[in-house]
Amino acid sequence: MSDTAFAELESQVEELPLFQIIVLRQKLDRILERKKSATNVAAGLALLDEFAGSVEREIDYKKEREESRDF
Repeated sequence: MSDTAFAELESQVEELPLFQIIVLRQKLDRILERKKSATNVAAGLALLDEFAGSVEREIDYKKEREESRDF
């Protein structure tokens, strides 16, 4: 968001009655929590993908070792 757009938004919020500012703050807090949750889920999924890749590499390595023992 540009400085100009932020200043415009800030001036609009300043004109709101206190009750509306409180409600807006609560809504923004909920949005922030959802975004944090989504970020945490995405990070968790990335870790699971990394772990799964590591397990697959370990399995492939063990298969290759077993195959090389057979010869």
